[in-house]
Amino acid sequence: MLPDQEKFHASGLAAQVDHIRNTIKRFDEATLAAAYSIRDAEMRLGEATLTQADAEATWDAACAVAPHAPGIITMLSNLESLPVRIQTVPPELVTDTNIARITDALRFIDNELNNYFADSDTASTRPFGAASATGKRAQTPRQSRRTSTFAPSGATSSPASC
Repeated sequence: MLPDQEKFHASGLAAQVDHIRNTIKRFDEATLAAAYSIRDAEMRLGEATLTQADAEATWDAACAVAPHAPGIITMLSNLESLPVRIQTVPPELVTDTNIARITDALRFIDNELNNYFADSDTASTRPFGAASATGKRAQTPRQSRRTSTFAPSGATSSPASC
């Protein structure tokens, strides 16, 4: 194992990433299917096996089923890239302080997801980020604004974009 991979596992980052992935699996099947259909369309568009129009239709259909599907895929994509990013940054940046910052951010994300699922009227009746009947608001971590590779003009990958 490379030194940075060892740091990724020894620091607890790998365990935190795995825990968030498992928490995400708590979304209902329709939401997860919508999210994965967006990812599949992104990959096929990148491979040129899907047209832009078909990719946008997939985006629209997924957002109709689960408005927060793009945010879920963005989160999973970022989690998947974390070990690679740690390996590719200059070694002087892979410090205990920076790893602690990443760990804190991941804990925040995990806590927000768990709060979202803990609110009894959340997961099945309102999109991630919408206010509940009690006024409590589950928010996406940092409200990601990364533009999707095929999002309709002006849309972003945040839950509010669908």
